[in-house]
Amino acid sequence: MHPAHYKKGKIYTCTGKPELTTTQYEQAYKGIMTSVITLQVEVTVVVVVVVVVVVVVVVVMKILRYFLLLLVVKVIATIDARFSSNSKALALV
Repeated sequence: MHPAHYKKGKIYTCTGKPELTTTQYEQAYKGIMTSVITLQVEVTVVVVVVVVVVVVVVVVMKILRYFLLLLVVKVIATIDARFSSNSKALALV
């Protein structure tokens, strides 16, 4: 495709026929750039949301793992206390 040429406030293609006025061209360009910027913002928002969700899930899993470990230790201590001879000392754990 041949480049368009500016001539008397209009854009002419290689055929010599006016296609768009410069104002229409600028409006179209601004519209396209607005769409591109909007798309970039949307993509950025999606990426940020995904990263935040992943970080939150990882942190929650680590916290849950810690509490699960505490729960298992308590259960084991309780079971051990029931079958142990000195149950009163271990039951306080």
